[in-house]
Amino acid sequence: MHDPETRVSDADRQRVVDRLSSAVGDGLLTLDEFADHAGRAYAAITRADLDEVTRELRLPVVAPPTDLSRLPPPPPPPGAVEAPPKRSWIVAVMGGEDRRGRWRASRRIGAFALMGGIELDLRDALLEGEVIEITAFAIMGGVGVVVPEGIAVESSGFMLMGGRSNRIKDVPILPGSPTIRIKGYGMWGGIDVRSKRLREELHDQRQERHHHHQHRAQPRLEVPPPPPEPEAPPGLLPHAGLVTVVCTDLVGSTRLSDQLGDQRWRAVLAEHNAVIRDLLASHGGTEVKTSGDGFLCTFTSARRAVGFAADVQEALAERRFGGLTEPLQLRVGVHAGDVERDGADVVGRNVALACRLCDAAAPGEVLVSGVVAELADSASDLQFGTDRTLSLAGIDRPVTARPASRR
Repeated sequence: MHDPETRVSDADRQRVVDRLSSAVGDGLLTLDEFADHAGRAYAAITRADLDEVTRELRLPVVAPPTDLSRLPPPPPPPGAVEAPPKRSWIVAVMGGEDRRGRWRASRRIGAFALMGGIELDLRDALLEGEVIEITAFAIMGGVGVVVPEGIAVESSGFMLMGGRSNRIKDVPILPGSPTIRIKGYGMWGGIDVRSKRLREELHDQRQERHHHHQHRAQPRLEVPPPPPEPEAPPGLLPHAGLVTVVCTDLVGSTRLSDQLGDQRWRAVLAEHNAVIRDLLASHGGTEVKTSGDGFLCTFTSARRAVGFAADVQEALAERRFGGLTEPLQLRVGVHAGDVERDGADVVGRNVALACRLCDAAAPGEVLVSGVVAELADSASDLQFGTDRTLSLAGIDRPVTARPASRR
């Protein structure tokens, strides 16, 4: 007979979760029951705690389970007047699932990420109740939740060899707004909760700046639109004009892939890509292409390009992807100039220069050309370090570059 006060090991907890998972696969447990019992199993400290998790199901801690099919269904909770609404599940197994834009968020949501990544963006979602309960499980994967600023958030849970982060901004709660309750559990995974401004507010702010600029500008005469540019002759690429090019590269990706294995690495990479694309959209950039662990992006504004690069570095520094103990690190290079288009791609010397700056940047650094620093230096929220003179591979002349970051 085991002492009920004996502390249980990770293997004991995992055996119980494995039995619960098998019972779900056999149709003996619902996903709601699995979520409740698995979360308590991961939080168990002693054998008494672990026995309590499986007592009503009669599942032993170590020995093979009894025949669950003979057990009657669990009785309803005492004093219950109305059954809780059914939980809607979002599942990512060795892949990624995103919910963003206009989608319906039910009162009870379950998010289960197994060697995968899930991103739930509630800023534009239709919230169906005064309280939205999210139960998140991250096993060798990650779950991210984005809530609007001014919404009350209650966060709890337990992570084993993983991490939970709560980056809710301290702003006044909006009257009549719902409450978001997030319970996060997992092993070797990460659950990240953060708040952002509503997309409509960001759009209105951009429109206000645009109108302000128009009012300050000199009045212009109405002129007919210019004739369309002639098509490029055969053998020549169409001109794309002046853009700011951002090139990113994930440091040590080969080592991490070998260390984590293919499945966990794909989950980490999916989380990394989701962060990049979310910030790219909020800064008005365009994804040109990705090479697996790096991105090539373009911006019409040097200031937005540098702000995007700096925010990416800050976001990665604050997160732990896939249960890693250290943050991911990027090298980022930024340059502005004329480029040519090759289908959906952009090519030319200025694209190559941005990529060479990326190669020369230190891990966690944003390295911008002198051209970009001059274009974005008036931004009060950005700061630039001292000049560096670099000799870059494939570039004939020395290049002046400066590190950039948020103030």
